[in-house]
Amino acid sequence: RNAGKSMCEHNFGRDFTFAEWKDYTLAVNMGCAEIFKDVIEYCRVQRWTKTGVIWWSLCDMWPMLFNYSVMDCELNKKLPYFWIRQSQQEFALMAVRTELNGELSLYAVNDTLNVHKAEYSITAYDEKGNGKLIASGICKQDKNSSSLIQRIAEDENPELWIIKWKENGKEYMNHVFTKNSSYEVMKKWVEIIGKEGNFANEIRELR
Repeated sequence: RNAGKSMCEHNFGRDFTFAEWKDYTLAVNMGCAEIFKDVIEYCRVQRWTKTGVIWWSLCDMWPMLFNYSVMDCELNKKLPYFWIRQSQQEFALMAVRTELNGELSLYAVNDTLNVHKAEYSITAYDEKGNGKLIASGICKQDKNSSSLIQRIAEDENPELWIIKWKENGKEYMNHVFTKNSSYEVMKKWVEIIGKEGNFANEIRELR
């Protein structure tokens, strides 16, 4: 069975027709991007139990629409590139489940040799695109370490959480989906992520 079709049915509860190939491409890229992001962040918050991630299929070898890769054969960035870029910031905040079906918790991860202190906030967007602040605070993270900041109650309905933090006058961001929603909602959430992270123009062609 086609892995891409199986992924779409699992994530979005639907398949796509040949006429919907652009939507199918984005749907598969959403799934691949989330897989990379989940694995990277899961390993980072559990240092030193987990100490690294290796993946392959960095680039497509020839023109193809549906592959677990970060760039296409012409070195154009695919959606996983942007999600990985968030996850691999040297100092980052991330909401992660460390157990299957466990609760989401906010972690700070610091891969640098300096102490980092940041002011953070989390805004939850519902399936209609309405946002509300659900958490905020200040965190301080020692060098070369990770730690739990706080546990956050999840709404019973799917949400997109935009995680932002400010340090030395500069703002950074990350995101997490609490649950999968319909393809149409997830596509809208991708647009919000691009806008909130100031890289909407970079991912415009992917939509």
